Amino acid sequence: GAGKTTIARHLSQRHGAIYVEGRQSWAKSYKAFCLDVAKAAGKALSGRIDERQAEDAVIDSLGSRFGTLVIDEANTQCGAVANAIKLIINRTNHAVVIFAVPEHWDAYAAANTSEVKQVINRCQAVLRFAHIPDRDVDPFLAPGFSGDRKAACRQIAAAGNSFGAYKTVKRVA
Repeated sequence: GAGKTTIARHLSQRHGAIYVEGRQSWAKSYKAFCLDVAKAAGKALSGRIDERQAEDAVIDSLGSRFGTLVIDEANTQCGAVANAIKLIINRTNHAVVIFAVPEHWDAYAAANTSEVKQVINRCQAVLRFAHIPDRDVDPFLAPGFSGDRKAACRQIAAAGNSFGAYKTVKRVA
């Protein structure tokens, strides 16, 4: 409800980012991650493919052009996927944007400390959703809203922070 998928899709639709959604298979398979990213980047492979071919497909599909790879729902993945992300950052001209539920990411990072540290070392920023500030609610209210905007923003932000985040803000507004 914090808007991860909305932002990820916005980056894809409005800015041409390559969008891939995390899958349960990534929890145990480096190859599954590589094949999904290659497919999202336009290089779908079929038949018997080994891990090395899948890895090469990711690098080939992203190529040397500059771009952005958006990984949404990166909540379930194995430690090797962090190595794949590191490889993408090292070998391509793509920035990688990762969206994950913070608690799940923290558990993943704790279980894969050295791999995740290598990814974090290549990060520009780690942004965490802490709460909805009152000012973020105002754009959701109709321009003709006739009540006390400040009080409404404060109450709606409090409701969103209690449950549902920005989904609640949108529904209330």
